[in-house]
Amino acid sequence: LKTSTFSILEKYALVDSFDAIITCDDTEKHKPDPEPALMALEKLGTEPARAVMVGDSRYDIGCGKNAGTKTVLMNWSATFEGAVQCGPDYIIGKAEELENILEDLC
Repeated sequence: LKTSTFSILEKYALVDSFDAIITCDDTEKHKPDPEPALMALEKLGTEPARAVMVGDSRYDIGCGKNAGTKTVLMNWSATFEGAVQCGPDYIIGKAEELENILEDLC
């Protein structure tokens, strides 16, 4: 899966847009376990209280909550309804809305 993740990121010239990339190949436990988020936070050198997990599924929101981050759910996914039940801190309808959330948190 790591290869496919990097293939997609390379296809859209996005690899250099990320300071840390964690795939299921990097962890023993997977979302909604906090291990992937905590590994990313360690690589980034930051604390959960200063981080936001953005995702479109209950696994993403659960991972962020379990890691102690704020969570943002994107509502344009087919998995949106199941993720709402996880109680994300924020729900956004457009990617541009994330900027306002990040400004408020800083």
